[in-house]
Amino acid sequence: MRLIAKHSPIRPTRQFWSHKNQTIYFMESGLEREFALRCEFDPQVISYRCQIDSIYYSLPGETRRRRYTPDTLMEHAQMGLTAIEVKPERYTLKPIILAKHARLQEIYAEQNTTFLVLTEHDIRNRYLTSNYSNLYRFLRFEIDIAVLQELKAHFPNGMTLEEVRVHPARSDAWMSTAYQAIAHNIAITDLTPLISNSTQLEWTQ
Repeated sequence: MRLIAKHSPIRPTRQFWSHKNQTIYFMESGLEREFALRCEFDPQVISYRCQIDSIYYSLPGETRRRRYTPDTLMEHAQMGLTAIEVKPERYTLKPIILAKHARLQEIYAEQNTTFLVLTEHDIRNRYLTSNYSNLYRFLRFEIDIAVLQELKAHFPNGMTLEEVRVHPARSDAWMSTAYQAIAHNIAITDLTPLISNSTQLEWTQ
């Protein structure tokens, strides 16, 4: 049986503003923040919440109740409701932790919720975090539609950032709009290499 307790007593050490959910979240680690960045830019993530209400559970053979607070509760377009535990891999291999995660998987399955443990190997992928951190700044601003239409008219089949940068008249405004277009998924590119002047953009809409 799943029992809802009060909010997690853990004292988070980091703040993160979610543009997707228009709210502030409190996190315990940099790895959790990196996962939140991925949620911000993943179109499959409909919404997510961090450090939500705790649940109580017991391990097989135990009588005492343990408290557990998922790092993130995510609504995913394909996986549905998913509880996420973000943890460095070295802490996931102990027998007691493996037993805990197996039990939590059972409990969440009873609630039609997927339980996943994600490590740095799942979250960190080449330059993704650096690129997401860079693009995150551009989520704060609304795109100037007139400038966007101007940019799309000049480069209807996509462009590199270098082509935008060297434009003699509109380079500053266009460059900012190009980054905003990536951040808002109006343009797409491969984000596994570090974004540079050679980055190729394609329009999505």
